[in-house]
Amino acid sequence: MKDQFCVLFGLDGVLIDSESQNKIIWKYIADKYGSETANMEQAVNEKSLHDILSKYFSHLSEEEKHKLVNELKAHEANLRIHEIKGLKHFIEDLKKNGIKIGLVTNSSQTKLDNVFKQTDLNSTMDTIVSIENLSKFKSSISGFELAAKELGFEPKDCFVFESSLSAIETAHLNGMKVLALKGSLPKETLLHNTIKIISDFTEISLEELKKL
Repeated sequence: MKDQFCVLFGLDGVLIDSESQNKIIWKYIADKYGSETANMEQAVNEKSLHDILSKYFSHLSEEEKHKLVNELKAHEANLRIHEIKGLKHFIEDLKKNGIKIGLVTNSSQTKLDNVFKQTDLNSTMDTIVSIENLSKFKSSISGFELAAKELGFEPKDCFVFESSLSAIETAHLNGMKVLALKGSLPKETLLHNTIKIISDFTEISLEELKKL
């Protein structure tokens, strides 16, 4: 890829390690509010809260859904944020070399506010695309496409770091080059639609990125 490119990041499992805490809260919510969906933390990945309530908790009354949402917000507001290893140095290198970067996430504003309170990610990102940004568009534009547009790049000139299979597929279909953070997913499930798989950001550098 030519030197002029941008880099887009997902949030959970990419910039922050929240997998273990998400498993706990979604198992608790599924048990308390009567969802029989197995592996709830995986089922809700990359889905908006509206879609989650419609698909997995449609049996609840509006009052019960309101209680569920409040519990989830309380969890997200108090989530202890841990950045993925090597992230700070990698982002500093990108910024030092004038590379535009963006965050693309389906996370709630409550969670984002908490993340930004505990890290400097808000000030380092050149654009942030959340589910609320996308809700303003009637077209089927993806978060990755919107972020690329806001940064002034064509999809083919974008690298994407993601950890969810659905997001990886979306970015690939958008014509972007995708690098996967494997997290707890089997490596073989990530081979399709990706150009490289890493455990954390100590395994990638700007110079290596330029060669991909």
